[in-house]
Order: sequence, then structure tokens, then C-alpha cells
Amino acid sequence: MDEDNFICGLEIYAVGGSVRDSLCNLSVKDRDWVVVGSTPDDMEKRGFKRVGKDFPVFIHPITKEEYALARKEKKVDVGYNGFKFYTGSDVTLEDDLKRRDLTINAIAIDKKGTLIDPCRGLHDLKAGILRHVGFAFQEDPLRVMRLARFCAKFDNFQVAEDTINLCCNLVQSGELKYLKPERIWKELSSGLMEKSPSRMIDFMLKTGAIEYVAPGLNLNKMVKDALDKFSIDISLASRYALLCINSNKIEEIGNKLKVPSSCKNSSKLLQLIADIVFKLKINDNRKIINLLYKSDFFRRPKRFTELLKVLYILEKFDIDKWLNMLNNITKIEMIPIIEACGKNPLQIKNVLDIERSKILNELWY
Repeated sequence: MDEDNFICGLEIYAVGGSVRDSLCNLSVKDRDWVVVGSTPDDMEKRGFKRVGKDFPVFIHPITKEEYALARKEKKVDVGYNGFKFYTGSDVTLEDDLKRRDLTINAIAIDKKGTLIDPCRGLHDLKAGILRHVGFAFQEDPLRVMRLARFCAKFDNFQVAEDTINLCCNLVQSGELKYLKPERIWKELSSGLMEKSPSRMIDFMLKTGAIEYVAPGLNLNKMVKDALDKFSIDISLASRYALLCINSNKIEEIGNKLKVPSSCKNSSKLLQLIADIVFKLKINDNRKIINLLYKSDFFRRPKRFTELLKVLYILEKFDIDKWLNMLNNITKIEMIPIIEACGKNPLQIKNVLDIERSKILNELWY
């Protein structure tokens, strides 16, 4: 069945990030739609799959894009989930747009390509302003984190002063403590992958949100500046590791945010590597070889070399010497050593360590 058959007769509008990014000439990854005047029963009869029991969002059976019924919402409890939704057929597109977070996210486009902009989002896009739609902005604590992420994404935009004040009030109310760690991590990790993560951090510091998100995170200008210098091929795990490099509570921070194990492991490993790279003394071959074992370098060399590059962005050192040394170590012929040691694991390890030390002596000093 053609995808248009599922939406035939529906009053639909493209909304949110796809509209915003297209107006900014940015690549559009996902499209979201608002449906006006329909009902949950009608959407399901058309073949849409409902997302959750109480949330009026439906997945298109072919495109897999999200179609949400136009809705109003009312704060009834604490936290991100403390809302009651109303999706009656009398809810208008303007009603739906006015309950959104930022004016730049409250622009819609109809099937003919006409812009609907009741909150003057287009004006703020052109002026480079991140501004809340209405006072209800402060009812949703997640919006502080979303706005922090937008600071990283739109690094030439400024946050409106009254919007900053609302965020400070929201933080002071204690609502952020009711946010689920998964929701916080989603925004934080997305912001770390944007072009200016330092602006996200600065916003969280300015509003006090950092104390709820990651208490004990020890940040300085060098770390923030380095985060903004990453090329796009640096992984999330390495970016997170640099974020935590000066913190002595990385285990607690990782557990609080429920970060992926790859991020936890890289954050611990970067501190180990930094201790050797920046504090290495002459004739410390044993320390280097032990570090390679602890970091699982021989099975995961790419992770180690990426973390070296992260450290180099933070503070310059002779990275070429390190990369040359690691490259030569990986070229050691294993088969002759295994055969000569009769496949004895301990003997193999001892011989390998000797060969690795020779390489260190030849290249390092």
C-alpha cells in the first residue's frame, strides 16, 4: 500500500526539529508530524501503531515517522512524566505549537509548504535567539537539558535573558531530581556530539543544573576548549572520557547517569593513560607495558590510539613517538614466538614482553 493512503484525508503538518533545521539549511534526519482533528481510534484503524498507552503518538506503518495528535497539556505531578494530555478534535494546531518549548521549535509547515508561526519562531531563528514559548516552559524540567543541548548545536545563538531566568527557577525548584537518568543522558550525550559542547556545559553551570546532572564533575577551561576541537570521528565514549578526566568521582557520575559501559570504561582508561603520558619517567618500560595490558590494547588498539588523540587535543605531547611505538609493537610476529614457546601461555607472555621492551628501548630513548 502506498504510504499516502494511510494519511489521506488527515490534516497534517510537519513540525519541530525538521522544520527548524530545514529553515537553517541543516541536514534533516527525522521528520515529526502533527495531526489535527483526528482521534486515537481513527489513527489505529488506518494502520498506525500507538506509542505507549497514554501518549498520543503514532508510528506510520511504512515510513516509521512519528505522527502526534495535536494536544494540550496540564501539569499534574512532578517530573517529566507529570503531565495530563488532552487530544480532543477541538485542539488546534496553534494550541499544539504554543505548548512547545522554544519558539524555533514551534514552527509548522502544511502540505502546500506554507509556514505557520504563531510564536514568532522564524524571527528568533533569523535573530539567533533561543527563547521559551510561554511560562509553561518551566513546568517541564527536561527542557533545561534540551536547551543546554541546543546551546551546543546552535553555537551562534544566544539564550534570551528571561528564558535563562525561567531555567534558574526550574533548577531551584528541585524538579530536575525527578528526571530519569536515561532522559538526562540522552540530552547530555547528544550535546557532547555537537560542535560546541562547552556552551552546553556553560549553560548548565550558569543555571546550576550541573549539580543535579553530574555533581562532582570537575571542569576547567582546558577541558571545555578541548571538547570544542574534536573532529566528527571522535566517539561519544572518548568525548565523555574527556569530560570526566579531572573528576575523582567518575564511577559515581557514570552510575548516576547510567552511561553505557563503553563510556564508563573509556573515562577510567583515559585517566590511566594520562598518568603515564604526562608523568612518564626514563626507563619506565614496565609501566607502559602494564598500561597496554590494563587498557586491553592488544585486542582493542583503536580505542587506545583514539584516547591518545584526545589527550593530545587537551595538552600537546610527542604523540608521534607514541603512535610509532604502538605501531611497531603490533607488528611483532606472533607465530614464531608461539612455536618456540611450545604454546606455553606464560612463556609466550614473557617473550612478548621482552620483545616489546626492546622496541621501547629502540624507539623511546
